[in-house]
Amino acid sequence: MIPWLHHFIESCAGPEGWKAFLASLSDVGVDLIKTVLFYLVAKFLIKIIAKRLASFITYRQNTWLTEDLKGRARTISDLIRSVSGYALNFIFVVLLLRALRFDAVSVVSTASFAGLAFGFGAQKLVKDVINGFFLIMENQYAVGDYVTINTCTGKVEEIGMRIMKIRDDTGRLHILSNGDISQVTNMSRGLLSGVIELGAARDSDLLFIEQIVNREGEKLFQTKSDLCLAEAPKFSGVGALEFDHVIIKALVKVSDPTKLGIAQTALRSAYLKAIAEKPELLPE
Repeated sequence: MIPWLHHFIESCAGPEGWKAFLASLSDVGVDLIKTVLFYLVAKFLIKIIAKRLASFITYRQNTWLTEDLKGRARTISDLIRSVSGYALNFIFVVLLLRALRFDAVSVVSTASFAGLAFGFGAQKLVKDVINGFFLIMENQYAVGDYVTINTCTGKVEEIGMRIMKIRDDTGRLHILSNGDISQVTNMSRGLLSGVIELGAARDSDLLFIEQIVNREGEKLFQTKSDLCLAEAPKFSGVGALEFDHVIIKALVKVSDPTKLGIAQTALRSAYLKAIAEKPELLPE
């Protein structure tokens, strides 16, 4: 029987029993405080160490690491924090049982058999953890990458053994189970290109239109470094010939996938301002 519970039962028999009960309860209280303090300090240290490790690797000046390796370093840091958190929670439960004077070994053994039975009904959890392990080891994406996973598109904020978090362009946070990930499109592993359609009058001089598009694209490339253009946007051909206007296409390449839409909008605005000076080029 648990000592403090045994003393409590004896306390009902007289004053000596109450004294023994209070003394035992005092010892339990001290052990509980030690256990909680250990848990809080260990959790704080794990968080600080993981954060400092990621900061040291990622933001160190003159580092030889590429952006891809920096992202993977942040991913490993999050993984260390996640795994350490699970291990710390398990240790805390064991120490808590010992502080309450339970036989931790017997309880853990019983819990193991119960966990085995529970595992048959928790196949989804096991699938999430296993799939998360292979996603991380295969380096399909890292923290900071701009990805499309299933139907969610955005920047990867956090990767764990069971879930991952994606922040989309509108600021919404999507939390996905690793086991539900069936398709990954990573747009941060190389240049991202996009084609925009621009309109012009049907009888426009296409050579002149091409010169306007290339000129405005070169201006953006030389003056707008914040757009992260990999090269000057350029005329790429005719998209369609309509009854009263012609649709032309322009190619835009960026090194930062989050800037593609902004760069396309900037080129479209510059083009419209340029042809506004020549009304005969405006589509009807």
